[in-house]
Amino acid sequence: MLFRSGYSAGEMVGLPRQAFRPEAHAESQVHDISAFDSPSGACYETVQRRKDGSQFPAEISGRAVREEGGQVHIAFIRDITQRKQTEHALLRLNQLYAASSAISAANAHAVDPDALAGRICQILVEAGGLSMVWVGWLDALGRSIIPSAVHGDRTGYAQKLEITVDGAHMQPGPSAVAFREGRIYVCNDFFNDPSTEHWRAAAQAAG
Repeated sequence: MLFRSGYSAGEMVGLPRQAFRPEAHAESQVHDISAFDSPSGACYETVQRRKDGSQFPAEISGRAVREEGGQVHIAFIRDITQRKQTEHALLRLNQLYAASSAISAANAHAVDPDALAGRICQILVEAGGLSMVWVGWLDALGRSIIPSAVHGDRTGYAQKLEITVDGAHMQPGPSAVAFREGRIYVCNDFFNDPSTEHWRAAAQAAG
């Protein structure tokens, strides 16, 4: 606990337990600690706060111990950041596998390309766990990418996109590069990829 919290042993003495729980999770603290009074003790997951204000997921196990003159609570706090990251990664893989299977099934029965694009967007949001998905095609003049299917767009973000792929007016975004160069462009960090700068403000506003 001393290493994870950032407090020295001397600093820990007299600190209220609220010092280690973020305000957003403070209401459950009284109930969590009272569970230690059960004969078998308690074990639960929550969020803890370090001295510097940073937060981390934690597993807390503890129980009440009777001593002369009263009762004390003994608890062990374990940083489970790595475990949560692993759980999240497995969840994402399972979601994407389910989405991939559903897309394959949709593709096998597809007749209309536009309907298929809409269905793929829906699958990737509802089964794949993505926030929003859109599919676009080049316009008749081959100058701009026009969204033709979208799912999960609650603010109209996709319909406001202006993606030009025509010569000197081309905007160097992922979609434009993919169309112009005929290759896949993978963007794993939208808000830090230099090519997305033109659209970041609108994307941030869209959530």
